[in-house]
Amino acid sequence: MMRKSLLTIALLTAAGTLAAPQANAQPAPSAPAPSAPAPSARSLVSIDRATVEVKDLFRNAGADADVVLGPGPAPGGRIVVGAPQLAAIATQYGVAWQPGDQQPPVVIERPGIPLERDQITRALRPALIRAGAPRHFTITIDARNLPMVPPGSVADIAVNRLSLDRTTGNFRGSLLVKSATMAAVSIDVAGIATPAIRAVVAAENLNPGEILTGSNVKLGWIPSQTSPPHVFTALTQAIGMEVSRAVTSNTALSSRAVTAPLLIDRGAMVRLDVTMPGLEVSARGIAMAGGSEGSVIAVLNPTSREIVQAVVDGPDSAHVIPGSMPTRPRSMTPYYNIGSSPQ
Repeated sequence: MMRKSLLTIALLTAAGTLAAPQANAQPAPSAPAPSAPAPSARSLVSIDRATVEVKDLFRNAGADADVVLGPGPAPGGRIVVGAPQLAAIATQYGVAWQPGDQQPPVVIERPGIPLERDQITRALRPALIRAGAPRHFTITIDARNLPMVPPGSVADIAVNRLSLDRTTGNFRGSLLVKSATMAAVSIDVAGIATPAIRAVVAAENLNPGEILTGSNVKLGWIPSQTSPPHVFTALTQAIGMEVSRAVTSNTALSSRAVTAPLLIDRGAMVRLDVTMPGLEVSARGIAMAGGSEGSVIAVLNPTSREIVQAVVDGPDSAHVIPGSMPTRPRSMTPYYNIGSSPQ
């Protein structure tokens, strides 16, 4: 019995000796948590919204970074926030920042583009019709200091008031312009509504020598009082014609600006058709002048050395005028020199 008690005491003593290190063990020290970056004032900021927030002024602004401070600059404008105001805002919104001795201001800018005149005229047109403008008219506006709008935004333009002189077409009005990200602004506008006619206009800048097609001309409305003489009013009048002088985009086209394209060049070999009662003959000749469709040119017969008058009827093709008599000039320029330039 005594031996068993001594064995139990020995086991308990050994167990206590092994367990002691666990009871007295200390946890390993943990790494210190990284400190948050210190707040700093910005210098130049660009925003695309209508309000200014704390984070627009300070980097690492903290818990109140998204708090709205007030309205932002208008599109195309800027706001300058000086050091005293920055310090007051930092104190109010718990930003751990103080200005230095030469603290520069924070400049907040907002991008903007001028309101397009086409947007204004589209808004004015229904109002002018209600005020008694003619059925078809063009609008010329004298809107100075057009407001800036956010890039990519769709401006909502409302006509507040409008007065129209039906005799002269002069009008005056007030517009309210706003968008989803822009506060409403009011602008004054004036202009003239001029009766218009539908005419063929250049769809792009045209250069001499270009042939008019369905892609470089279009129909448009032009002021009837300033339309050029012989203006084209149908696309069929213009398509296929050749530009004879430079024309800017949206300019009305008339017969003064274009000409029929040459179908035969001076000095070219042409097919010459001769039609007489009971006889049709084709021959080859040399064009002594260039000509467009329907024009009359002189054609030289290189074999007989005679000249006939012929009407151009296609590319390098003409027919002799019935009843015309061939002639032989007193001095003949060799046909192979006809197309050469003078020395």
